[in-house]
Amino acid sequence: MEKPPGVGNSTTFLNNIPLVELPQKEIVSFAKKIFNGSSKDLIFRVESDLDRCQKLWEEFSTRESLFDLWDFRLAFWRGYKFSPYFITLFRAKRKTRFSLSFQEKVLSVLPLWFDGEDQQYTWFGSSWPEDNLFFTKRIDTIPLLLKLVPGKARLFCIRSQEGITDQAGLLEKDEEKYVLDIKDFTSLDNFWSLLKKKKRYNLKRDWKKIQSLDPKIVYDDFSHLDDLFRLNIGRFDGMVLDDSKSTFLPKEKQVVFKEIVNLAKDYKVRMISTIINNKIVSVDLVAIYNDIYYCLGGGCDVENYSGLGTFANLKLIEDAISLGVEKIDFLQGDLNWKASWRLTPIPLFKFTKEA
Repeated sequence: MEKPPGVGNSTTFLNNIPLVELPQKEIVSFAKKIFNGSSKDLIFRVESDLDRCQKLWEEFSTRESLFDLWDFRLAFWRGYKFSPYFITLFRAKRKTRFSLSFQEKVLSVLPLWFDGEDQQYTWFGSSWPEDNLFFTKRIDTIPLLLKLVPGKARLFCIRSQEGITDQAGLLEKDEEKYVLDIKDFTSLDNFWSLLKKKKRYNLKRDWKKIQSLDPKIVYDDFSHLDDLFRLNIGRFDGMVLDDSKSTFLPKEKQVVFKEIVNLAKDYKVRMISTIINNKIVSVDLVAIYNDIYYCLGGGCDVENYSGLGTFANLKLIEDAISLGVEKIDFLQGDLNWKASWRLTPIPLFKFTKEA
């Protein structure tokens, strides 16, 4: 596990360092403005121990989203094994006028890890998880923590957070995510009614085309996970741009998805497979948490079965309705279909910093 700059070295970048002793004087001045000049008891530390990082995560996590759950993030760590880099800010408690105790509650945490492949700092769990939040009990400290990231940073998929994401000049707009509110749905008929006439006709045509092949739908056979990888890789095989290739080409990402299944406790996992002529042609993995149905990833043989992608997505909607959840989260990016399906866009934000 590669350690990032500053962790475990004699020249540790941040390790129980009083603010006034930081070499970056412009940062010290910035912090003094936040704390009205009283910053000598302000302490920074980088946590890289996984158990301590878990405690910090669970102290601050809102647990509103699937991506807020430690176990879900832990699946990514088990896949990639990148070093945690949790920048923490807290006030030291004076025992005497000459000593400090580091037992005060943490004010803010920036929960990162160091991506050893791309040599950059990202959220703990990589750039893939969404709904990221800044962990803080003092919103005004977040710009300070961002200044303390010691190198290139790519923090994507930040969800709206009052006082932070609406702060001018701090963050940029990221690609939107898309959700479908189904709390009042009783069947696919409710979904059909949302669509424009031509789109409804096209989707129903694809639906009927696959139905005519007498598909067998199998639920929760997690032995099909390797088929999901195979189908997804096959679908995007031959793409020239790296961003267009399958997310499952790296073996680490396959380990992540297997661990998502293994670690399911606070959330539920579900798998939907479509079999035609005794052949697995489509597989989707879903997680369910807090009445939200998260479509995590899938693969299907669209080359040999035209319309199968549409059919698979409609099956997800039908399944979510049958389970009585309130919302389906189709994750970030339009991918040339989500807006036309009348899904609701949700704003996301990002922070980038060069080395």
